[in-house]
Amino acid sequence: MSGVGKGVQNGVDETASAPRRGVVQWQPDPTARLEDRLAALVHHVGENDAAIPVVRRIFDDGVADRLAALQLKHEAQLRSHDPIGEYKYLDVVFWVYNKVKLAISMGLDRSPPLTILDIGAGGAHFARACQEFGHTV
Repeated sequence: MSGVGKGVQNGVDETASAPRRGVVQWQPDPTARLEDRLAALVHHVGENDAAIPVVRRIFDDGVADRLAALQLKHEAQLRSHDPIGEYKYLDVVFWVYNKVKLAISMGLDRSPPLTILDIGAGGAHFARACQEFGHTV
């Protein structure tokens, strides 16, 4: 399976015109294997990004096999998915990374354990990030 758009490899668009020249855009790619997306993420943001160890911990528990099963189940839809449609959420690395970054920006990585009400309309990526920081969601 391949990424969305011209020049996209594992969700990293090396050819898109970004707001600033030379900026590589990071896009959802629900067709890519989890391991490939993790490698592309590290390549894109760098190993020193504070969210990387958190994202790796979240995916340490056999998520790759469950994701591969979901991708197989929805293979036909993924071949022609709408980049803004619901299948974009199958790129769990993209969404978890963004929600971990959001949680860090809110100071949830440094706060004492909280009880968080997540009204949520998505795939529970933010809730999972908060749980990784010791919060109850």
